[in-house]
Amino acid sequence: MYRFLSKLATLDRLQAFPVPIPGREIRTGLGLVHYERKMEPLEINSDIDGVRLFKAPIFQTRPTGLCLKFHEGYETRDLPDIWGCFCKLFVSQTVRNIIERIDDFEHEFTKIEWIDCNDQVVETDQNYYLFNQRRWLQIIPSDQIVKKSEVSFFPERCSEDFLGRLINDAFLCEYLDGFPIWQSFGKDSDIQVKSLRYRSILYLNKDLVEEFKNNNITYYESSLVELP
Repeated sequence: MYRFLSKLATLDRLQAFPVPIPGREIRTGLGLVHYERKMEPLEINSDIDGVRLFKAPIFQTRPTGLCLKFHEGYETRDLPDIWGCFCKLFVSQTVRNIIERIDDFEHEFTKIEWIDCNDQVVETDQNYYLFNQRRWLQIIPSDQIVKKSEVSFFPERCSEDFLGRLINDAFLCEYLDGFPIWQSFGKDSDIQVKSLRYRSILYLNKDLVEEFKNNNITYYESSLVELP
């Protein structure tokens, strides 16, 4: 299993930021603190305890009003195929094709445009999308708190307290490996958390990562970490 989170330094290297379409407001709803309360609980085909599966809402019924705006001189640089910034996830057409091919869950991809510092559209060699990953899990943690030395990163308090259980529970690992891609939120994350950075944390199984590698999907290497 792998964890993906774009590093903050990525913003400096990309010099591309989500902004409203000129003359509109961003209306994705993805920044709402109560996003989790709109999720639909689903039944799981497992007798594993302490795991709940949810489907997140879609936003196709609302105007997206989102572009990626480049700083002057950066609009011709290549973007990675998958990355996250400002609590939002973005993917290329190639990543979308792979996810839709190996995952039958109904995720949401909303096309976005690149614009330069003068708000003019920048042509790209493939489409890019705002990615609303809709499979979310709520996992009751064990008493063990995972250490940075065990996973090589500092876990997010609101959403990754289950990692201590994960690295010691082979049955849970096997169950989660059946999901190509998913995200996690804590029991009270919609109330307690002040930062929504966990919205950009993805978990990927081995099959999906292998497909990314086979198709030369680009991302900053430090963003993808294999879990123990």
